[in-house]
Amino acid sequence: MYVLVSNERVLNGPRSWSYRSFKNTLEEELDITYNLPVTKTDGAAIHISDTVKIYPAVIDDTTAYNPKIEYLHGPFWDFTGNVATGTFIVQNNSIESVRAYLKSVIATNRYNKEISGIAQTVNGVVVTIDTGRDTRNIFFQKYLLMGESETVEWKFPEAWITLTKTQLGGIVSNAASHIENQFVWEINKVNEIESANTYSELDFIVLE
Repeated sequence: MYVLVSNERVLNGPRSWSYRSFKNTLEEELDITYNLPVTKTDGAAIHISDTVKIYPAVIDDTTAYNPKIEYLHGPFWDFTGNVATGTFIVQNNSIESVRAYLKSVIATNRYNKEISGIAQTVNGVVVTIDTGRDTRNIFFQKYLLMGESETVEWKFPEAWITLTKTQLGGIVSNAASHIENQFVWEINKVNEIESANTYSELDFIVLE
């Protein structure tokens, strides 16, 4: 990676070597015409003037931080030794930003729980009930259309099962209860997030 620097300020990059991109920055932003190499793999700096240079760039992305409440600010550049080294500092997000982020994580986790499926014993066989939104609608629609004495052959991951309307209704009911439980879990977590007023309290909330 390389960066184009003017007066120790990065104008382009970090990016892989791009003759056209760096040439355009020189000409359009700095009004400089310079004969750059079309390809470059040697990792050496290019000194265009006393204040304009292209350095090989190294990003130090090993800084530890807590993504629940913090973010990496930067990069901040050091140009010692004809190499641009970018580093980051850890800063806290605002309390409201943390709340919004945690709610988005909770919503994603609730959806994943919602569609994760349930296990149910039908005719002595433990089968997996798909609780994805399309499949559960198919279960419900078939239940509504079935006559009281009608049966239906249903393929589960484990086996084909002959279902009565009562059995299919049990599947629909259990799937609905599973889904409702996930939304109850989400609203409880949202309330927990709203009640937290400090970073430590927000960090303590379990998101799974």
